[in-house]
Amino acid sequence: MNQANISEILFPHHHQELQRVVDGGINFAHYTNADTAFKIIKNQEIWLRNISVMNDYREFEHGKEFLAKLIKESEEGKALKQAFDNIAPKIFETTFSNFENWAPYIKDDFYISCFSEYEGKNSDDIGKLSMWRAYGGNSGVAIIFKYDFFKVLDMTHLDFSSVVYFKQSQLKQEIANLTKSVSSSINVIQKLPPNELSNYLFNIFRFSALCNKHKGFEEEKEWRLIATASILPETKHITQEIETIQGTPQNIVKIKLSEVDFEGKKFNDMIEKVIIGPCQHPFVTKESIIFALKSIGIEEPEKIINVSDIPLRLNH
Repeated sequence: MNQANISEILFPHHHQELQRVVDGGINFAHYTNADTAFKIIKNQEIWLRNISVMNDYREFEHGKEFLAKLIKESEEGKALKQAFDNIAPKIFETTFSNFENWAPYIKDDFYISCFSEYEGKNSDDIGKLSMWRAYGGNSGVAIIFKYDFFKVLDMTHLDFSSVVYFKQSQLKQEIANLTKSVSSSINVIQKLPPNELSNYLFNIFRFSALCNKHKGFEEEKEWRLIATASILPETKHITQEIETIQGTPQNIVKIKLSEVDFEGKKFNDMIEKVIIGPCQHPFVTKESIIFALKSIGIEEPEKIINVSDIPLRLNH
């Protein structure tokens, strides 16, 4: 059975968002501090941090509680349960119970890397003030990856998902859309073994909790690369190492992309530009990033670096 077809049925919103990115040629910005940006570029890696140390980790509780309330109390939630029960009786109730039992451990098991949709086309692009405040610290750098970067990430067998900023009415509508998609494809879904269907359903709950943030964060237009530490794929491209970020030693899941080749494209082909954000030493930082870009084979890196003049008071 084609897993891509099953995924389109069970994750309709996700596939619509991926298609929007492709159709619009929307790039992805990774905002971080200069030290981390230098290491990411020079070592050709993507870093994923445990959600408990992320700036907005409380939003995971928001997503989980938001979902649970609608599943249990709304007509849309009851209809979704019935749609799955028509395929495999009790599978919805059992899987959701397993999800709720697992949820308290979410902070220990999940690592993410955050990206923001980036549609800037001008050479004087300065980045988003809110993102510099949230992720840049006193030495912000944004690495802009080309829109098809997610296809390279797909080769790592991790999950890459858009974040939604739904009000209750919007999440109800998405639940209704999923119910419609499932009900119209029963003949396909019922061919799945029960344990496989349960895994898909569990992931529906998981992503709803991990990728639904408060409406106040909507301008971030965030996407997340997600790794589950307890079930990381066994591959030479994924390691776990201790790094110190902003004074805190912590475990990092690293996606090593130096040897990954996707349709003739490598890591250095995926970098569209780099923005040096508000920092104490912007031009020293720029020279260091130029060195890192040259070290991975990017010619004339000066042409893809911009120093942002966005006003932001730094904590010295």
